[in-house]
Amino acid sequence: MLIAVGAFLKFRGPPPTKSVAVLAFDNLSDDKSAEYFSDGISEELLNALSRVPGLKVPARTSAFHFKGKNTPIPEIAKQLGVAYIVEGSVRKLGDQITITAKLINAADGFQVWSSGNIIRELRNILSVQEEIAGLIAANLQLKLGESARTARAVNPEAYRRVLEGRHFVALRSDESFGRAEKRFAEAVQIDPEFALAHAGVAEVAVLRALYRLNDGHGPAMEERTRARAAAKRAMDLDGSLAEPHASLGLLHFIERRWLESERHYREAVRLNPNYATAYHWHGLLLAVAGEFDRALVGLERAISLDPLAHSALYTYGYYLWAAGRPRDALAFFDRALAVQPEPLFYHGPRAVLLLELGRTEEALATARRVRENRSAPRRWWADGDAIYVLAQAGGRAEAEAYLLELRGRFPADSHLLGYALCSLGSFKEGLRLLETVEPMCQTRLYTMPWARPLHGSAEFGRLMEKLNSTDEYRVAREKLGRLNREAAAGKK
Repeated sequence: MLIAVGAFLKFRGPPPTKSVAVLAFDNLSDDKSAEYFSDGISEELLNALSRVPGLKVPARTSAFHFKGKNTPIPEIAKQLGVAYIVEGSVRKLGDQITITAKLINAADGFQVWSSGNIIRELRNILSVQEEIAGLIAANLQLKLGESARTARAVNPEAYRRVLEGRHFVALRSDESFGRAEKRFAEAVQIDPEFALAHAGVAEVAVLRALYRLNDGHGPAMEERTRARAAAKRAMDLDGSLAEPHASLGLLHFIERRWLESERHYREAVRLNPNYATAYHWHGLLLAVAGEFDRALVGLERAISLDPLAHSALYTYGYYLWAAGRPRDALAFFDRALAVQPEPLFYHGPRAVLLLELGRTEEALATARRVRENRSAPRRWWADGDAIYVLAQAGGRAEAEAYLLELRGRFPADSHLLGYALCSLGSFKEGLRLLETVEPMCQTRLYTMPWARPLHGSAEFGRLMEKLNSTDEYRVAREKLGRLNREAAAGKK
């Protein structure tokens, strides 16, 4: 369980003895521009270790946060909540690769084990990663057991493109998604039987579909179709992969197929118990279903495995706010923004929360920053939140002018326009547009201050019926009521 955030997340007590973080390996190749390759090798080793039963392995987002920062090993271990660190290097020369890895006890900085130079042909790279993972696990008195994969030989060019694709996916922008999609497609063309390439196609396609929905620009049917086919192909080729299940879980979430989504998330974490992203995405599903208590538990698990993942920190903060813990929520919002200040949709709810906490001037400044930063991507519902703050803090005319701007920016049937209208109190038009709201935004209908006066009304009930979410809304009210009472009692 995590406690409050300061400069970094801190964990109670000593870390689990069976816990290890894999840092980004140094690139010793002559081609210094190929950082993606050494990063990819490190990530594959991390993935192999993450499937070891009983071993805690922080995710790439957090483990790679320290790349190039010269942070002392004990401090890295403290921030990631682990007892051991793996670091190493990669040197690529033609189709030959040399890998060195060493296991370090974080408490005293002593080296527990070193692989020495392991030299292999690039086509055997997957098997050498399993080999290194097995040796590290053995030194931690663990076994790969059923988690070990039978690694097939890979086409070096296909593998290179998969690593490049993963690098671009992690950047989370329209441009990087396009570049990732191209690399994965090239890998599939080179080696149609390469499961990791198909898994990459699925991941980038479903993320593009999600972002299009959140941007208010349509259902992205082409991306959904591509994601579904690629994920199923990846699973047919390699049933041990967790990633295609997570992609299908997110796809079914987008499509409001809750039971199918739940099934794939459960399978993803069964195949990889350290899969932080799957825990996070499952938490999004649970919140839409009204199960905020379970969503908080899942997010706590995600953050324990990926403590520097800003999106999980933000989501956890938002659920804490819904559960009646606004000050704890603000701490997690601020931590998310300290890691990554760019996503504008973090700033919108933070402005609303500041207003609720009585910090009106800060709330207004934040809302105006959202409005002024018109060209920023990933705005999502931030505009509606900023409009609410302006209207509630005495800037009604400013809020109405802002809404007029949005009418020219969004399609006339956009759910984000509906959200902004409701934020300003124009419920008749706004609720009609929210009949097409995407699932991630639906949670906000249960929780945001502008929606609270509508709860229990006939109009809101009809909206939930249109969304086929009457039961989910009922559960949300019950669970949030209990969580808020518990939070209030804890303050006494």
